[in-house]
Amino acid sequence: MLGLCICAGSAVLIALGFLLPGGVLLLIASGFDILDGALARVSGREQKYGAFLDSTVDRYAEAMTSIALLYYFIFHGHHTLEPMLVVFALTGSLLVSYVRARAQSLGFNGDGGLDLATGNGTTAGDTGSATVLLNEPVRQRVSQIFPSLSKREPKAYS
Repeated sequence: MLGLCICAGSAVLIALGFLLPGGVLLLIASGFDILDGALARVSGREQKYGAFLDSTVDRYAEAMTSIALLYYFIFHGHHTLEPMLVVFALTGSLLVSYVRARAQSLGFNGDGGLDLATGNGTTAGDTGSATVLLNEPVRQRVSQIFPSLSKREPKAYS
């Protein structure tokens, strides 16, 4: 939860136009996100609910960052391309974990491909590159699962 609070601070900085300090604070928040799961595993205190809660909080953190970028772009004269790229990047970012979870719920291994979920790269570099990077893991996971459909077709539930 500390990582989420730090991410909220980062989002405020980004929304106000302090992109570099906001990005640095976001990296610090990502560090806390990585450490909490590792610490739980090492200390033997890892629980399914904790992992579930951590994933849920991570999605809020991703959304906060994207909303802050969206706010920054809209209120600083970038009314067309940049806001659309932020929305597309957020979609890809959220789909990474969805595709993994959905594949696993259907009996497939959804862990393959590039995993950028621990680093919200949307504040570093240009937004177009981040958009492509955040959607690439989705493409990779779907591509990995597709060949296994012909081998075994599990019953699909919507």
